[in-house]
Amino acid sequence: MACADPQQAVIEHLLAPAGKQIDAGVARPGWPAGPVPSVYSGKPYEARPDSVNFLKQRGLGDRRLFAVTFDDLSGNRWSYLVAVEHDGHGWVAHGVAGGSDGPPRTNRRPPRPSPVSTRPSIHVYGQWGADRLYAGGELHPGMGPVGRVTLTLADGTQITDDGESGVVLFVGRTGSSPATVDIFDDHGDLLASRAL
Repeated sequence: MACADPQQAVIEHLLAPAGKQIDAGVARPGWPAGPVPSVYSGKPYEARPDSVNFLKQRGLGDRRLFAVTFDDLSGNRWSYLVAVEHDGHGWVAHGVAGGSDGPPRTNRRPPRPSPVSTRPSIHVYGQWGADRLYAGGELHPGMGPVGRVTLTLADGTQITDDGESGVVLFVGRTGSSPATVDIFDDHGDLLASRAL
């Protein structure tokens, strides 16, 4: 259903009922320890209304990308990217990518502490193809402030965002895939670069 406000479209998308689980995400013998994927027809969550938090948004005219966090009805904490597009009647939202800290498992090992890196890093995830690119991720700043992050696509297009809110978002009118991500400090000096 289309909404007059893009942020309201995101909320309605997050609060809509979850889809049907097709694969329960059980760890397979021989697979390495760590996150276990599960498969859903539709989205795998229904957000708790009082838990939705908007971290950041970026956009181009008739399309926007939001970084949000929320708790689902099962108590899992989610970090997710949601895109909205104006279809001529209003804003319509769809999930892009993200993840949660669940589902709870009885045989879960205590989490290992993540090593603290002095270099900044970002894991870029999203959707692209045809004339759309929605990508982003959580920025780990390392030991100093980040000024900007540049995503370079396979066709040479560059999209830039700041490091505010600990999240970077990229929206484009190209279907080219991400090729590299470069992280710069406040003075424009390159801190880190990674091929994707």
